[in-house]
Amino acid sequence: LYRLVDTMPLVWLGEGIISCLSGEDALATLISPDFDPQQVTIVEDAPADISSNQVTGQAKLVRMERDTVVTSVEATTNVLLVVSIAYNPNLVAQVDSEAVPIYRTNYMLCGIPVPAGDHTVVVEYKSEPVRIGALISLIALGLAGVLWVAVSRSSRGKEPLNAS
Repeated sequence: LYRLVDTMPLVWLGEGIISCLSGEDALATLISPDFDPQQVTIVEDAPADISSNQVTGQAKLVRMERDTVVTSVEATTNVLLVVSIAYNPNLVAQVDSEAVPIYRTNYMLCGIPVPAGDHTVVVEYKSEPVRIGALISLIALGLAGVLWVAVSRSSRGKEPLNAS
């Protein structure tokens, strides 16, 4: 167990970046006794242009909704924004409306590369299977409506059968 003097925020700029090739390497580093999540950030396949030195800048949580996290970042160098939500391949990130990759960070969190400057970062959950399912449901509902209208129109013109 780690005893942290301060609790970790929901968003922060990663420092002391260590690149690992796999989840197993990241986990081995993470469970080592000298690992300090406030001073070291483990990133699977970290991009080379992210600063691993002392980070000068800040990250502020702007808004957090059910499936969206919006953050403002101010940094003097290229940085890695760490968002304390579980990494999922269905997450997508944008920096100032431009798509960027999300890296698995500290074995289970999200790391987003952000260039130097002032930026707005948006992380959203977008599941393709859910979107496809919703589209299929809408199509089926539309077809059911068309079928209902067709059946009701065709039954209007027919007279009921007399039982004689």
